[in-house]
Amino acid sequence: MSQTERNQFLAAIQDKKKQLAGKQKESLSFLKEAGIVNKQGKLRKEYKNLCIPQEQA
Repeated sequence: MSQTERNQFLAAIQDKKKQLAGKQKESLSFLKEAGIVNKQGKLRKEYKNLCIPQEQA
């Protein structure tokens, strides 16, 4: 992935984050569609042990 592609990807993520801010139902729906949470809204096992540094959270 080139630096330009990386920047475009990060910009798209930030835009999605802004769109979903404060919208719990829409956020949960997005996470389900992305396969990050299951139908019950719980993290899938592949994502349970991820560590996100505080400065990114």
